[in-house]
Amino acid sequence: MPAAEAAPRLKSASVASMRLDTLIGEGFGMSRSASAELIRAGMASVNHVACDKPDHKAEAGDLLSVRGKGRIKIMSAGDAVSRKGRLFVELGIYG
Repeated sequence: MPAAEAAPRLKSASVASMRLDTLIGEGFGMSRSASAELIRAGMASVNHVACDKPDHKAEAGDLLSVRGKGRIKIMSAGDAVSRKGRLFVELGIYG
């Protein structure tokens, strides 16, 4: 029987767009350029499918995985927009 997965650590953030590199950078506390390098190196996947494009548009409900870092579940996205046009997202971080 598989072990139950621990509850995610929730993080609220505002992002300029739903780009994969932006969300991974925000979730793991790294720069967008550093997360883009990991994605181009083939270390990221979206919904268990490898993705090597940093500009891939993610959606609410997507599961983002980065080898060696962990997983991010996009709990909600774009429900609210700031005055400057940034999107508010809720991320569940595993790992």
